[in-house]
Amino acid sequence: MNVHFEFLTQLRDKAGTDRVTLFLPPVKGNEYPTILQALKELEKHFIGKEKGIRVLENDRIRRGLMLFVRNLSGGLTRVSDPGDRELEDEQTIVLAAAMAGG
Repeated sequence: MNVHFEFLTQLRDKAGTDRVTLFLPPVKGNEYPTILQALKELEKHFIGKEKGIRVLENDRIRRGLMLFVRNLSGGLTRVSDPGDRELEDEQTIVLAAAMAGG
């Protein structure tokens, strides 16, 4: 399955791009991977590259980052625990740096 990642704010500069698409194989047969598994693959994607980002710390979203999933209607739903939510094929994960003051 394909998972799309969009990077906003400072993460776009750190990643060197505004989006990445990765192929993730099904987990345990036909189960979809969780957001946590997708984020781990994203970090692996950037290993050894000139630019990259780290989004996880002890399997949690790093402090100062915000994580969203784009809905079919185009809206965003904030995700606080990436291990709790399974992804769907062609789903988009949006990552942004939190900014002081909102």
